[in-house]
Amino acid sequence: MPISRKRDESWDNFLKSVNDDAIVAILPEGRMRRHDGNDKHGNPMTVRTGVADIIEELDDGKVLFIYSGGMHHVQIPGQTLPKLFKKIKVNMEMVDINDYKDILHHPEKKTRKAQIVKDIQKRLEDFTPFCKRQPYNKNDE
Repeated sequence: MPISRKRDESWDNFLKSVNDDAIVAILPEGRMRRHDGNDKHGNPMTVRTGVADIIEELDDGKVLFIYSGGMHHVQIPGQTLPKLFKKIKVNMEMVDINDYKDILHHPEKKTRKAQIVKDIQKRLEDFTPFCKRQPYNKNDE
């Protein structure tokens, strides 16, 4: 399902289609990294609130988080063709929605969404596989 980067009708339609029977795989970084691993403004990549919107819509089931390393070596914004035969690594984590929402429960929606974003940002930093120039490298491997 195509969606734009804006909170427009395409995003609303996507959220309406998300239900307990849907298969949702989330790649938390969400945006394309530049050659240095940062966003277009030179800032470190951060999790966007749209991920929290998706989790808010789900009442049951599981979500698959996919943490990728090396994608910014394959194709960066403005590059016409991807570079072939580059190594890409991923780690995957299956999370039960009910358990996840129970852990991060807060009665105020805005606070709850902020907690979800903060938690996913930490997971991204902890579980993204090592890759040269990867923004979330914890150590040299």
